[in-house]
Amino acid sequence: MNVKRILVPTDFSAQSARALDYATELAEPFEGEVVLLHVCEARPALITEPPFSPPAESEEAVREDAQKHLEQVLSSRLQHRVHFHPVVRSGDVLLRIEEVAREMNADMICMGTHGKTGMTRALLGSVAERVVRTSHFPVLTLSPDAKAA
Repeated sequence: MNVKRILVPTDFSAQSARALDYATELAEPFEGEVVLLHVCEARPALITEPPFSPPAESEEAVREDAQKHLEQVLSSRLQHRVHFHPVVRSGDVLLRIEEVAREMNADMICMGTHGKTGMTRALLGSVAERVVRTSHFPVLTLSPDAKAA
């Protein structure tokens, strides 16, 4: 299997970091590409009129902060023979993951799972599970207790 382009969605969790490590090891023999994607979800304002509206960070500030964080995460991986690309998008996580995978012609999406079960999973849902069910691309998920690559 030739895995040259891997998309790694990240929420900056430990599970996402492990998925990035795994994707890096998969792409390295092919001197492939890894796109590290963070999606800034829109936060609906419940009360939008002063004096009740909380001070909101501008969408641009949130995106800039995410971009800096992605670059920081990738700076420790420069010794690998992999081309890394940090990408920040805004909007619906599932739509943006599929959109970026399509744009980059991904061979695979690699992502961590948080291992939630029961009521927590029912209430919050699982981004990884929804990506697996809806993506048009192969998806590799790593559970919290998966062994290192």
